[in-house]
Amino acid sequence: MAKVILKSLSARNFKCFPEVMVDFSDKVNEICGANGTGKTTIYDLFDWILFDTNSHDESDKGLKSFSRPKDTNGKTVDNIDVEGIAVLDVNGREVTLKKTQRQKWQRVRGTDQVNFKGNENIFEIDGVQKKQSEYEEFINSILDKEHIKLLTDIYFFESLPETDRKSGKNIEKGRRSYLLELAGDVTAESIINEDPEKWEPIKQDVLALEFKDAMSKEA
Repeated sequence: MAKVILKSLSARNFKCFPEVMVDFSDKVNEICGANGTGKTTIYDLFDWILFDTNSHDESDKGLKSFSRPKDTNGKTVDNIDVEGIAVLDVNGREVTLKKTQRQKWQRVRGTDQVNFKGNENIFEIDGVQKKQSEYEEFINSILDKEHIKLLTDIYFFESLPETDRKSGKNIEKGRRSYLLELAGDVTAESIINEDPEKWEPIKQDVLALEFKDAMSKEA
């Protein structure tokens, strides 16, 4: 997977936000506020742009579309475009993803009645319109939705088996596999180089032995 940093999110007509813009630093970011002020909506926006789902892993479909704003009576607002933009740093290159949802309506011949025919999603990468398959292929090449769930859903990791489980041709990845994927190429040497003074007393043991054996010896 690529190294991806979220730089900003913006939207028009998304849920409770007529318009919103959030900039992120490459450090730890905190979003604070009272209940109902839109904290979860910021995460829903991110999930919607990338995966067409929300924080509850619900798909955004039809007249029950979660992304659309509601009026004071709780009724979904129709005939407006919902737009979301995510600016990412992907391995040092800035990439802008844009998603627009537009409703499709069809007039019944000979009447003033119109029927809802579904939502149309329009996708862009760096200002160039893409097919949905091309957009999703790019997303999948830089991000793993399961990794996002590990970082955002406190119950997801606990729900996983300890090790991989095979069911027929399908494999359900376990905690160990996910941790190794997220850790990447972490070696004893890379850990030592991050804080050489701290590890100097047992440096040679760590490099020569298994890490847990070196720690046990030092203890």
